Amino acid sequence: MISADNTPIDIKNSFVSGNKMASLLSGYALKNYSPARRQLNIALSTLMTLGILISGHTIAVSSDSNQLEHLQAARYTHLKWRETGRIKTPVKLLSIVNYSGIPIEAREEKADYFSYGKLPLAMNNIWQDVFIASRYFSPSEQQADYQMQLILDEYQLPYEFAADDHWWQKLHDQTDRWLQPAANSRVSLTLQISSGRRTIEPWTSSIQMSMTDCDLNQFPQPRTWRSNQDQLIKRYLSTTPGQTFLAAVNYLTLKAIQRLEQQPEQGRVSGKYGGEVYLTAEQARFTRGETVDLYYRDSQHSASAHAPVAGQLKIIKTSPAKTVAYPVNLRSDHIKVGDYVEVSKSGDFHKPASVYQPTTKCAPVESAQID
Repeated sequence: MISADNTPIDIKNSFVSGNKMASLLSGYALKNYSPARRQLNIALSTLMTLGILISGHTIAVSSDSNQLEHLQAARYTHLKWRETGRIKTPVKLLSIVNYSGIPIEAREEKADYFSYGKLPLAMNNIWQDVFIASRYFSPSEQQADYQMQLILDEYQLPYEFAADDHWWQKLHDQTDRWLQPAANSRVSLTLQISSGRRTIEPWTSSIQMSMTDCDLNQFPQPRTWRSNQDQLIKRYLSTTPGQTFLAAVNYLTLKAIQRLEQQPEQGRVSGKYGGEVYLTAEQARFTRGETVDLYYRDSQHSASAHAPVAGQLKIIKTSPAKTVAYPVNLRSDHIKVGDYVEVSKSGDFHKPASVYQPTTKCAPVESAQID
């Protein structure tokens, strides 16, 4: 590039500030072109200057912290889930998608294998176990409100991954193996929620957990009836990789519950008498005086494909037996038994408590709370 005074400028090897570049570009345009072309080139130089200024600064994007390590990660290895007292949400669990590069296989190995070798197929059982232990979900294949899928993005072992069992045994038997320091166990997971019978905007949440032997929990989360006799899971959860995976699954399960708590509950029209409309709901709580949206349930619109709002109902009476409402802006004879309304949840979900007792004395002594 040539400056206004015909001095060559090497942009590649010279640092030129945004303001200086603007003046150089403007001068060049003003000196060498007609008035009409000058205006065009001044505009172009301004755009180039803006591009230089923007490229020289980092645009900050706010995001939640999705990385936890050491004690902050270990606090998720044992969550005391509380009974909600509500009907559990039916969810279909899809198989884990593995992008870690380490195979997931069914095997019977001793605990120290999981610091060197392949991933146990029992990871699927741990995922299902936490899912049930949350007391919020129930597994369902055909009548699921939502679908959930776990994606294993990264899995770092404390020691070098052994591609086959013979290699692992050879490395494990070496007398100088104990001189190699163990790396952090690191697990990166992503959880996806999609629509089933009920509609939800696609949602994802990711977490990276990192733990060492110093962070092991002496009492990892107890197994439910589904796997309390599974010795493979017991051995795997006694290792750093196993507890790191458990912590990541617990974290994402809690995030999934917090997301679904934002979903409205459905009530339905159970009867009519004159101008009164009777509503019932399994978990939703109606409030006297509130106005709720009514949706028609017919062959074209169902609860899984969100129908357009047909009108509003105003709640005039509530009782444990039934809720009475009056139409606000539609005729009562257009309302049929089976039509439904949506109501905000009661918000009575309580976060689980954390139980952590270090296995070794090298663990830091401090308290941590569940987010």
